[in-house]
Amino acid sequence: MNNEKKPLTVKQRYRRYKAIQFGLVGGEYLSTLAPYGIMAIVNREEWFVLNPEPWKVGLGGAIGMVLLALAMFLITKKRDNEKLTNGMIALVIGWYAITFVFFLLAQINMEIYKIMGYGGFGLLGALGLDIGSKNFERKANNLKLAMTNAQNNLDTEQATKEILEQEKKKEKTAKRVAVD
Repeated sequence: MNNEKKPLTVKQRYRRYKAIQFGLVGGEYLSTLAPYGIMAIVNREEWFVLNPEPWKVGLGGAIGMVLLALAMFLITKKRDNEKLTNGMIALVIGWYAITFVFFLLAQINMEIYKIMGYGGFGLLGALGLDIGSKNFERKANNLKLAMTNAQNNLDTEQATKEILEQEKKKEKTAKRVAVD
């Protein structure tokens, strides 16, 4: 039995890199939302079952999700201006700055700093996935450029062969005419 893997073609590697890139982009959003889902599951009894006013937790979670969606929208909007991190570092720093403010206001709401703190972990995960996505996008673009250049070289080579063949035919025709 042969365990050696067949080497991938450039086109197959390009497709793989693009798939990884888009998978990582999707992972950014899942990574950002995952801490909220985990916290809701872990604190289910305290927040929803035993709480006399669970609607407040739901409202707070909805507001947190709206803030998160707004932050992600603003970063996505800025993507064209940034090279490597797409503004995710600024988002993470700003997120934790706001988290610290809520921590200082803990007497008003003891849970908000925990929610935002764990949400920040999701943003950090999204930052890593975003950097990975950009890396695979760059690799895929390099392979696409290589395929385009190779095709151009083949076209140039083919055109050169055709022109040389036409020149040879003209020379043969000219020799025949000269002989006749």
